[in-house]
Amino acid sequence: MKRSNLKALLCSLILSASGFASWAGLFDHLPSGLQVTDANSPAATGTNISSTASAALSGLSAAELSGGVKAALTQGVQKAVASLGRAGGFSSLAGVESALPDKLKKLGSVLNLGGQGKIVQDFQASLNQAAEQAVPAAGPVLADAIQHLSVTNAPALLASSDTAATDYLRRTTETSLYAKILPLVQNSTAKAGVTAKYQDLLAKYQSVTSLGSLFGAKSPVNFQPGDIDAYITQKTLDGLFQATANEERNLRTNSLARTSPLLQKVFGTIAH
Repeated sequence: MKRSNLKALLCSLILSASGFASWAGLFDHLPSGLQVTDANSPAATGTNISSTASAALSGLSAAELSGGVKAALTQGVQKAVASLGRAGGFSSLAGVESALPDKLKKLGSVLNLGGQGKIVQDFQASLNQAAEQAVPAAGPVLADAIQHLSVTNAPALLASSDTAATDYLRRTTETSLYAKILPLVQNSTAKAGVTAKYQDLLAKYQSVTSLGSLFGAKSPVNFQPGDIDAYITQKTLDGLFQATANEERNLRTNSLARTSPLLQKVFGTIAH
């Protein structure tokens, strides 16, 4: 066997073995609530601006432009809260339903293989329920952030990508929003019984010791409520921003979605 092939085989074996390493620190790498944006990306720099749209917007005042951006974001958040803040809200929007945290997926696989898929589904459902219950309380927090948003770059946002305003809102407010929404999620987590569902998950895992040993994990980790709260907070924000972005896109393409004279004036100017 060639030396290069032998080295590749050894690396593959080492990586495979490490995949079933200790379960300690199960949630160590859950999302912190911060988003990294490339400083040179179009969303960050305001580039990729349509010259046609930019010229059309030149006829509007600065107050109309900034007001239009804030009105669009406010309407987007209102629609997002109405869509997500109800039973089944997160499962109805593609891409935001809370799956198992990455560090729990192996545990879920063990339980599914052991015929305990129902307990996994119940826990996952409780994650979605907690996020859905947090959304109505999170809505006013986002609305307040929009009112205090500096929109001196309104022409660039309006003439850029279909979700540029939402992207800007997220980029400039997500860190502070995360800190404000986390306590709301902690309340909803308790109401949704997430802790109890997680304890059920671990108890069932203990009963599948033969399968668990195959994965090098003979005992489950201790429950960390803060890690679950952090995960749900991030999923709540992800859902709200995604639904808001969907509404911004709708405003740009659908005249019927522009429910005020200001929205009609600003977004009608750049309609495409």
